[in-house]
Amino acid sequence: MVRGFGCALFYFWGEIMEIYRVSFIGHREVEKLALVEDRLETIIRDLIKTKEYVEFYMGRNGEFDVSAASVVKRVQNNLGKENSSLALVLAYHVKDEEFYENYYDDICMPIDSGVHYKAAI
Repeated sequence: MVRGFGCALFYFWGEIMEIYRVSFIGHREVEKLALVEDRLETIIRDLIKTKEYVEFYMGRNGEFDVSAASVVKRVQNNLGKENSSLALVLAYHVKDEEFYENYYDDICMPIDSGVHYKAAI
């Protein structure tokens, strides 16, 4: 599902659910990627185990973004997705949006402003 930027409160059986939000920002190329992935997996696993609900937000432009998304998916597959979600944050519409809709739980993108894609970033 593609949605615009915004905020939401989630109610869980009449109580407000505490949501922990995590954003990933990284480089296009990553040295020692396996070490970075191991550290990310430890952090992500700890967050999912200790927080009531975790929303992971990331882009898709570099090696770090793709790797971080992969690690989140791997941990979710091992621990379950009941208390976490993975959202792709885009500055503009992209090709193969359907692929991304199937991979991510959510896609966040601003309303089309009509500006050049580099200006949208």
